[in-house]
Amino acid sequence: MRKRIRREYKKIPLQQRMWNYMRRNPNFRVGDISLVLDVKRTTLARYISALHRAQYLKKVSPRSVRFEETEYTLLRNTGIIAPTYSGHDMMLFDYNSGEEVSIAPKKEKQ
Repeated sequence: MRKRIRREYKKIPLQQRMWNYMRRNPNFRVGDISLVLDVKRTTLARYISALHRAQYLKKVSPRSVRFEETEYTLLRNTGIIAPTYSGHDMMLFDYNSGEEVSIAPKKEKQ
């Protein structure tokens, strides 16, 4: 029974599992997500960075802490479906609000 539940849980997309964790724990440490969900550091960093740039998350801890110890607060809990990040076109799409946010670095005007 336990193996079946674990297998079913693994079928949930990774971004959705990370979003579910953030919604249940609006104040969280990056290391906690990594440990609980067994997520690779690079995958987690990309998704958290995208949510931060789209202003879904606010960084609470000082700059000097390690990435795993960084604390964030969830600012925009728009609903149950995870905002989807596409690294290819640098877009974050929120199915709950229908909003599409460009998270590409802004070019400075000369």
